[in-house]
Amino acid sequence: MIDVLWLAGTFNPQGEGISDDFLKRLDPKRFRYRYVTDGYFADYGKVVSYAESARLGELALDRAVRECRGAVVVGGYSQGAAIAGNYAANWADPRQVLGCALIADPLRDGSQPTVNPNPGGYGIGGQRRIHSVKTLTVAAWGDPITSLPAGNYLRSIADFSEFMGRDVNAWAVNVLSKIVKGQLQPWWRWSNRRDWAEAGRWLRGYTTDSRHTAAYVTEGLTRQLADAVNEEIR
Repeated sequence: MIDVLWLAGTFNPQGEGISDDFLKRLDPKRFRYRYVTDGYFADYGKVVSYAESARLGELALDRAVRECRGAVVVGGYSQGAAIAGNYAANWADPRQVLGCALIADPLRDGSQPTVNPNPGGYGIGGQRRIHSVKTLTVAAWGDPITSLPAGNYLRSIADFSEFMGRDVNAWAVNVLSKIVKGQLQPWWRWSNRRDWAEAGRWLRGYTTDSRHTAAYVTEGLTRQLADAVNEEIR
């Protein structure tokens, strides 16, 4: 039996419709799943910053993996996908971690294949490549969290809100540090100018058009990802 350790989306550490729909489609004869909740805040500035939530989430996932005696698959949706992908890229022992399943990854590498047709763009927070662990990803067209064009200024929202929290001084210091180190995503480059006029449509994809939420279920992406995990993770 392979343990699937899953991190759900922001503000929903116990799970939400997208994660639930994927997990219930896994073959119960081969996989048993559980949400990683002990130590994972799934927060975005209400109690802790996104950056701190992600840091603690990686530690929580590492503990959960170590508690498993056998093979595991790690994965997540949205913020959970960013964490699980970072863990697979930087921490995971491929002798134990057989695979990584990601839905709406905010750090999706747009050059890597997706289970569904690649919608283009890449994660709103940037790109991270996973080398040592087999990774299966789905990304919806029009979802600005995972399929945003390089030149869309919504990238600045991710850059400036990463450290947003109750400690305003810490937020300001961390943002200033990113600026000084040249770590902001340069959406304003002239080579990206064709993307500049599209921010409104991509924002609607998140706020009103359900491209980051319901689309993953209604368009069958959660089903496609589960089918791929059932077939390819052994």
